[in-house]
Amino acid sequence: MVLTKIYRSLLKHNRPPRPMLRKNLRLAVKGDQRAFITLADHYLDLASEYLYLSGAIDSAAMIERACDLYFRVWQCLSYAHRVSDFERLIAVALQLEENKAQELVACPLSGKLRELKPLHKLLLVTHEMENWPRHWTGLATRLSRRELEQKILEMRCQLLGFNLAILDQRVSRCLMALSRDFNEGLTLKERADLCSQVEQLPEIKEFPAEWISLRCEIIELRQQIRLNSDQRTVFANTLLDRLADGEMIRPLLRDRVRNIVHFGNHPDMNTG
Repeated sequence: MVLTKIYRSLLKHNRPPRPMLRKNLRLAVKGDQRAFITLADHYLDLASEYLYLSGAIDSAAMIERACDLYFRVWQCLSYAHRVSDFERLIAVALQLEENKAQELVACPLSGKLRELKPLHKLLLVTHEMENWPRHWTGLATRLSRRELEQKILEMRCQLLGFNLAILDQRVSRCLMALSRDFNEGLTLKERADLCSQVEQLPEIKEFPAEWISLRCEIIELRQQIRLNSDQRTVFANTLLDRLADGEMIRPLLRDRVRNIVHFGNHPDMNTG
């Protein structure tokens, strides 16, 4: 768990700064297609991982679906004021991919991941595979901190085969604490107290070790899913061609004002 915290910290420092993303977003909203391509490329790993788990196992199919997804995001881009709004658009568009025809995935692990609900799958990709800070994931999903922690726990339990519905309150609290420790890290005292409690609860005693093992498999799968540099170039060129045939939808003034407070007013992305 300590190594997980260090790993997340290192990745955080290697991320492009948010100001750079904000600058590209402002340019893209004004119609700069190159700036939009830069934004799309930054989130391409996120999209490709989710699309793989939704059936796009072939790189050509993944690129085609990613271009279609980002084209719909482009059409709604005028509704976005902040980077978190842009990430929200991507999150909504990704979850709509569940409605499309899917191929069978041969890998047992990816088959297990595909069984997750769209929201749980999105949390797996953003929180575990892309190592987003919890704050970013909360904004993209529009979940409160408590709701987000609960959904992350539900996702982990489903993957590990732990049935939350049959656990009593004490066991559930310990399980939530274990999951929270993976998210942010407890203090040494809190962890020592938690370990003492878990030792007395055989039904969840193996949860930490099993999750660490599964997460290693997930990260290995992540590296196999991601598009290489040549495929990313194909994606960028294909998307640029697509953008030439589309226009952004201009929001009503009332929607722009509402989105400043709470981003939720955007066109139906099913029809984009």
